Amino acid sequence: MSSPLISIITCTKNSGRFLADNIASVSAQTHRDFEHVFVDGGSTDSTLTLISRYRRKFPRLVKLFSSPPRGISAAMNVGLVKSRGRFLIYLHSDDALAGPDVLSDTAAFISRHPRLDWFYGQIQVIEADGKPVGVFPRQWLLRQAYPRLLKFINFIPHQAVFIKRQVLADFGGFDATLSSQMDLDLWLRLADCSRWQFFPHVISRFRIHPSAQSSGISRFAQNQANFRRVIRRHTAWEYPVSVLIENIFSRLNPVLR
Repeated sequence: MSSPLISIITCTKNSGRFLADNIASVSAQTHRDFEHVFVDGGSTDSTLTLISRYRRKFPRLVKLFSSPPRGISAAMNVGLVKSRGRFLIYLHSDDALAGPDVLSDTAAFISRHPRLDWFYGQIQVIEADGKPVGVFPRQWLLRQAYPRLLKFINFIPHQAVFIKRQVLADFGGFDATLSSQMDLDLWLRLADCSRWQFFPHVISRFRIHPSAQSSGISRFAQNQANFRRVIRRHTAWEYPVSVLIENIFSRLNPVLR
């Protein structure tokens, strides 16, 4: 069996509240050269029932793997190992693709830009009830592939990134010791030694709610600490400026940091 063009990787653990929206958005795609890979960390709610029902309907597209809960980065790395697609996108269980033609538009973009290692688009930020908040990144400057700018602000939402599976594997996947900002760490490792650019499309709907890993207010301090840890790893003189800018940005846009 040939490998699909795209693997959509969704990590779950007691994700039943929003998972149906995720599944509906993927199953509605007009482009069908994909697989949907789930990595579950021991769900005890309706999550596995929803995935099992989905898998029965689309047995060739849906894969389910169980993995001990060792954090989101570790689960994302399991998805890397278990997937077969040429390009990967990580679509968390509380997020969804923005429309039925996302993968079709993405496949056309890949065909036009075969040398790219990865590319990023935009996310539509929504509240728990689906109410729109805004699009990110919307500023012109943040829609440019500027490696140096990444040292000051993470303008690349991983829910809108498509990356070659082999490239991600070659760079060692995500740092499993990070509970957040693992995407920024990866972008900074990739930025100067890979081919990448902006893809002018809204790729996914990113849901903000109190229990979310990246947008939950209760995890603000942890996310800030992880940001400083990552930036210290990849910067020299830029470090204090980076921390200052992040502090300002995260308070102006607390759900988009």
